[in-house]
Amino acid sequence: ANIRRYTLATGHKAWIHRLAAPAFVCAFADLEAWIAKHSSWAPGVVQSLCFRHIRWDPKRALSNHSRGAALDIDPDTNAARTEGEIPEEAGSILEAWGIHWGRRWVSYLDPMHFEYAQK
Repeated sequence: ANIRRYTLATGHKAWIHRLAAPAFVCAFADLEAWIAKHSSWAPGVVQSLCFRHIRWDPKRALSNHSRGAALDIDPDTNAARTEGEIPEEAGSILEAWGIHWGRRWVSYLDPMHFEYAQK
C-alpha cells in the first residue's frame, strides 16, 4: 500500500514508496528544468520497482528497488563498474534532493542507480 505509481516530470512512470516520492518527484522536476535549458541529454528509460536482492545475490539483503526507494536510469548505457553516460550535473541535481548516486560509491560503481536514503 505504500508503493504507488508516480509520473515524473520527464514523463516516465515509476513505482515509488510514498516516503521517497517527494524527493524523486521534485528531483525529476528540477532535472527536467535543467535539461530544457542546458542539455540535449535526457533519460530514455527509468526503471523502478523490482523485487530482488542486492546485485541479484540471494545471500545479500533486499535491494532498495524492492522497497520502492531506488530507480535505475538508462541501464543499457550506464552499466555497473563503468562511469556511465549520465552527465555530472544531472546526477548532482538528484543528489541535492537526498538521493544517493551509485556512481559515487567507492566499492562498486553503479552509475544507473539512484536511491533515496531517509536521513
